[in-house]
Amino acid sequence: MDAKGQADPQPSDSYDGADIGDGASWGVVDDTCDGVIQAQLVVWGTRLVATTRVTSSSPDFAPDRRPFFSLADDLADRDLDPLPPIDQHTAPETEEEVADLFQRALETARMLSLDGTRYHAINNNQSDPPPKNYPNLPQMDARSMSKADVPDNWHKPFPDELIANNNFPPTRASWSTREEPLPYSDVAKEAHEPLADIDVLIDFLQTRANFVRRLVRPPWGRFCQLDVDPGLAPKADFRDPRVPRDQLHDMRMPPYMRDSDENALSLNWRQHHEVIDLVDYLSRPVRSKAARKHGPLARRMAHLVNRVRAKAKS
Repeated sequence: MDAKGQADPQPSDSYDGADIGDGASWGVVDDTCDGVIQAQLVVWGTRLVATTRVTSSSPDFAPDRRPFFSLADDLADRDLDPLPPIDQHTAPETEEEVADLFQRALETARMLSLDGTRYHAINNNQSDPPPKNYPNLPQMDARSMSKADVPDNWHKPFPDELIANNNFPPTRASWSTREEPLPYSDVAKEAHEPLADIDVLIDFLQTRANFVRRLVRPPWGRFCQLDVDPGLAPKADFRDPRVPRDQLHDMRMPPYMRDSDENALSLNWRQHHEVIDLVDYLSRPVRSKAARKHGPLARRMAHLVNRVRAKAKS
């Protein structure tokens, strides 16, 4: 990184060997990276070349937990066909996919300290002068995810009742007690555990639609969505990596987690739209009887009814 003529080369010096000798990598990489390995062999004047790609991802420190955003999700976002419109035929599969996403979110919440990640994210946000916030967005300083996390031009806190009613004070570090040394981590599990059940999740998405829409952080926009000159004000539907506010951390889901560029992490474009499309479908004012018959609770009830009928006949 300090070599003459270099201007912040990426991935910087985050590999073993960067500060030794000629700076050649020893092959040990940091975080999530990839590289190309090439072998050459000359046989009777013909050069034979074999090439392969190697990847390195997060360590298996929690092999019994699945991340909510994986390499498979990244590939699906890039390569799969556009999501089909949600109707009574496609809704069951979409519900199951979103339910699996929320189950993985719970598994992630169980293995991290929200108290620690919140503290570090708030520190990362701070600068002199403080970063500018915009209307309708949650706060980015010590008020974040507290009873004082009230967006500009709002009267109510951005967080749910779990935060506001439990009187979380506006402090950078957690308000720890002997009984609750990690209060934010406990609240994260309390909020996500019910949503790991598909029936509870579908009811939540249907009855709290507006809350879900504002609570989930927008994804990075597709290239076709990005303006030549994005300006400084963030957009509501997607984020632009050139907009400073879009890079910063706040309590929108997933809160205080970093992506590979150390910006605020979000679901990818496909995951986000699948969740929001399902919310829009479930919260329609008028839904047909046929659509309701395909819901997860209806399917489970129908299965139980069929079992009872079959047992009665026998």
